[in-house]
Amino acid sequence: MRRSTIGSVSILTLVLTITLAACGGGGDASAGPGATGATGPADATGATGADCVDFTGGTATITISDFAFDPTCFTVSASQGLTFVNKDTSAHKFVGAGLEVPIDGKSTVKVKSLSDIAPGTYTFACAFHPTMRGTMTVQ
Repeated sequence: MRRSTIGSVSILTLVLTITLAACGGGGDASAGPGATGATGPADATGATGADCVDFTGGTATITISDFAFDPTCFTVSASQGLTFVNKDTSAHKFVGAGLEVPIDGKSTVKVKSLSDIAPGTYTFACAFHPTMRGTMTVQ
């Protein structure tokens, strides 16, 4: 009796196709790390544009407490800066939109301008604590 491998090959092809599709790809790499375009997805907490804090025209202060960013979704203008107030004793590192901002425990760090960041919606996270994440829109 001869064994046929047609069924096995078909199943393997299907599994590989699904796996590759799930890994993503496509996307616009020229938009920078974390860029999702002007109408990006909900952030880690499910917040979308309507649920985001609008810092345009004001002071953009992001508080870090109990291993969480607050707010987790916000909008700023490119001419603004960001202020991070870390109430945790642990150090954190904001990473997103091409920024890497180390923030020592119990400290305040200011980023003077976002003018080098293209307008769009970006995901961000803490490089040390990946569950700390959110969405930033730059206008």
